[in-house]
Amino acid sequence: MKITPALIIEFVGSLTGASQHTRDSYTCGLNSFTQSGLDLDTGCLAAFDVCLSRRPLAKMTRLMYVQAVKRLVQWLDAYDRLPGFNLTKAQLQLRMNRGQDRSPAYTPRDPDPDMPLVVRYFDDMPLPPWSGGMTPLQTLRRLEVLRNRALMRTFISTAARLSEVLSLTRVQVQDGRHSEVRINGKGNARRTIFFSPAAQAAIAAYCAERADDCPALFVSNRRKALNEDSVRAVVKNAARALGMSPKTSPHGFRHYVGWDMLNNQDVSLEKVQAFLGHKNIATTRKVYAPTDLARLRQMATRYFAAVDPPAPTPPAAPISPRAPDLPPDVAGGLDAASILAEAEAILRDAARHD
Repeated sequence: MKITPALIIEFVGSLTGASQHTRDSYTCGLNSFTQSGLDLDTGCLAAFDVCLSRRPLAKMTRLMYVQAVKRLVQWLDAYDRLPGFNLTKAQLQLRMNRGQDRSPAYTPRDPDPDMPLVVRYFDDMPLPPWSGGMTPLQTLRRLEVLRNRALMRTFISTAARLSEVLSLTRVQVQDGRHSEVRINGKGNARRTIFFSPAAQAAIAAYCAERADDCPALFVSNRRKALNEDSVRAVVKNAARALGMSPKTSPHGFRHYVGWDMLNNQDVSLEKVQAFLGHKNIATTRKVYAPTDLARLRQMATRYFAAVDPPAPTPPAAPISPRAPDLPPDVAGGLDAASILAEAEAILRDAARHD
């Protein structure tokens, strides 16, 4: 059986709980499988993996493409549309083909404590003054500054994913009047995000000057919904101007907020998980709360101080008295009682001679 464009469209359309990024990645992976000329048979997963290993692809891209084919054959097998296909054997052949090759453990990048500088960068950006005689270019420039201010305030306030922020509508936020909004997050999971007063004010200022009828909260200069690449470019340009890392991205706000809550605001791991919308708390712990020696040492010190008070200091041993007028070598070889007895004998002897 071959993968056809119609089959790809049907399959991707069935992924109701997947994000647009996942849909796009799966489409690319399945198109790549089609170009390889392989059939959907029991050995297709292992053969496709070998084919991808010969291409200049990042390892995570290769894994994503194979996963796309795996999900497709699982979907076809569930609906009996792939007769004679042995899914268990196909997955086993893939594991045997990879051998000891395992995907690298995820190493989260340290949160950038300078992310608030990006917000301040746009807050401090000069806003073209409003006037009745503004040119279209001046109007666009003014709206762009107001939009970017509202966008950055939304990121650092809600800690939402880029796709979640761009899915917001003016009706949802009521042009800045709502302080919290229910959204469909990753995996179609429902959760609430919260807007700070500063974020609400920035959104209100932006919406007050918009004259378009686009329902999206954030729009481009063409009055269409803003796309992810445009937002990434806005953040990267600001980071470059501030001398920050070239890898700075909108997701950096999410990492910063989660890290700040755990390390500086004493928010529990469970509450941070709920705030960020993680399905599994292990994700929160792995990405935002790495256990390092310094934190363990501090925790142990606080714990010991609370439940294990220091032991009482034992009393000092008594110091033996010593006759002040005896030579050290004599006193050193005698105990206290002998020294006193000998002193009394000397005094009695002296009294008889008197």
